[in-house]
Amino acid sequence: MLRRLRSVPRPSRARAVAAAVLAAALTVLGACSQPVGSGPGASISAGSVAPTPTAGRPTPSEPDPTPVTVAFVEATALEPPADRIAPAYQGAKLAFATAELRGELPAPVEIEVLDSGGTLAGTLEVAAGIVAHPRTVAVIAAPGLPWQAVLGDALDAAGVPWVSLSTAGADLARRGWSGWRALVPDQVAEGEALGRVLHGLHRARQGLCVLEQRGIPAGRLRDAAIRAAGVPVVLETLVEDSTGSVAAAASGVADRGCGAVLWTGEGALGAALRRRLVELGLGRTPFLGTERIRDAGYLEAAGAAAEGTLAVCPCADVSTSTRLVHQRFIQDYQAEFGLAPGSYAVEGWDAAELLISALRSGAPSRAQVREALDDTDRFEGLAVTYRFGRVGELLQPASVIHTYRVEGGRWLELPGQRRR
Repeated sequence: MLRRLRSVPRPSRARAVAAAVLAAALTVLGACSQPVGSGPGASISAGSVAPTPTAGRPTPSEPDPTPVTVAFVEATALEPPADRIAPAYQGAKLAFATAELRGELPAPVEIEVLDSGGTLAGTLEVAAGIVAHPRTVAVIAAPGLPWQAVLGDALDAAGVPWVSLSTAGADLARRGWSGWRALVPDQVAEGEALGRVLHGLHRARQGLCVLEQRGIPAGRLRDAAIRAAGVPVVLETLVEDSTGSVAAAASGVADRGCGAVLWTGEGALGAALRRRLVELGLGRTPFLGTERIRDAGYLEAAGAAAEGTLAVCPCADVSTSTRLVHQRFIQDYQAEFGLAPGSYAVEGWDAAELLISALRSGAPSRAQVREALDDTDRFEGLAVTYRFGRVGELLQPASVIHTYRVEGGRWLELPGQRRR
């Protein structure tokens, strides 16, 4: 198990000044809006500005509060960290740093990065370490994290609250956890979204080719996509991470005359497939992937062949938004990390903001955060509104899933998608 303890740094002085100016502007703009409530059924906003910049800070006569820890659990062995994991972590880190700047935290927050290795044994080891560390008041599960049922059972038994950014698994709400909120749908809901896209593609009626990557479990997602698509499947094959396997899979697509291709694997291998399909003259055949390809890495690896690629992802892109809160997020993110927000950066921010709201509601403890999460059934994120069921699952999973297409070398959300 990899452990790295990172104190959340204060933003740079330049960003602090900019944030203060923007905060003042937003306070004036929001003066006529209804204040955010708390408690059962309350609506929490990820973009709200603290009414007093020193709220939550001790007075000169009070001792400094003891720092608390939020664990960020990842599995970097299963995918390149830069694709989804790093942006999610950076979004969360930025949210905690901004809250510290505004004085919204009742105690300093440190982010502890724990890597499960993507295995059952690693997940159990990570969970045991979290449970044994009393200063850890909450957990964020990174995008793509497997074995969520195992992690959740262990955390729930110890009263540790957590927020999930991983679509891995299915029917997690049936486990009856307390103090859990999922900001993304499970793989079945993502598969259904893929199927709806395929159903709307006229060429898919000629026959669908389903290509999977060996070692990437996607059975439930694949089955859900095929059911929702309602089109004939003419080819199903596993693809190895080798030139020969890629060439054979692409030739199979050509031989079967597939009208559309569904790819459930990672971006790098998906890019190799897409390039080979274009070389075979199949560039106009729709190529649809999951959240695993919706990143800059796929665009770089596929090059010009990426044009026209489709992907669904429960990750919002606010880069084209003109809303002040989105522009502030983008500017602060770029100032802090030197690059534009990637996939899941927005959701990482939202996960941290949800925990920040819980921490603000009382003493920074597991019990307090757990109770606050259980009392939250609606949360206004940066780009979407999350609505939770009794256990913490998303009530409207389709509302947070976005469809993207590569146009001019960029991932752009398709017209008609849900925006705020």
